[in-house]
Amino acid sequence: MKVVGVDEAGESRIIELPKHRFFAATSFVPQLASTPEKPHELIVAYLQAAREFRMARVKMA
Repeated sequence: MKVVGVDEAGESRIIELPKHRFFAATSFVPQLASTPEKPHELIVAYLQAAREFRMARVKMA
């Protein structure tokens, strides 16, 4: 497990599992900071990872 985001007080706010395909845990709600015009970076990364996973599965079939 790796801490990749902290708040102003240095408290852990985002962790990830580096060896996992896509695992991120937050103590905040990134979708609340998202709009269709400017989505939160974490949401964009998740959607990109999901698309890449899907494309890899389609190629395997």
